[in-house]
Amino acid sequence: MKVLVHATPTLYEARGDFQLIIQHLEPIGVGNLNLAFEQLKNKLTDEGLFDNIHKKSLPNIINTIDVISSSTGAVIRDIIKVLNKRYPFTDILLFDSMVQRQGSVKKLTNALNAADQSGKCDVIIIARGGGSLEDLWAFNEEVLARAIFKSKHANY
Repeated sequence: MKVLVHATPTLYEARGDFQLIIQHLEPIGVGNLNLAFEQLKNKLTDEGLFDNIHKKSLPNIINTIDVISSSTGAVIRDIIKVLNKRYPFTDILLFDSMVQRQGSVKKLTNALNAADQSGKCDVIIIARGGGSLEDLWAFNEEVLARAIFKSKHANY
């Protein structure tokens, strides 16, 4: 974990002792992102968003699955391959979206809302492949978590 420290240096000349008096300490980089994630998770947990009473059951019959992901990533090919094996008679509709970098949380949220309001799906999958924590941070944004919670077909 990397931290940013604001400190005052002091020197005791008689012994040559050097010390730093830390006045402020904060995590940076991935440590800061982990802290933000934990804070958001605790906030949403306290509000009851993850309570079992809000969990949606999968329908008994699934005719259409909406997938929100990037059309160019490897994950969509993997999803289609698995769904074709497990649900060979199910339609798969792709809602193409950015899944990383700036602006991706808005694109993901808009795609989720469009899929949810289309009335064409039984369930929604929001998927991403691998990547760094920073690249895929959109999946940890509060606005997307709340959109999933409000969705009729997505389950957090």
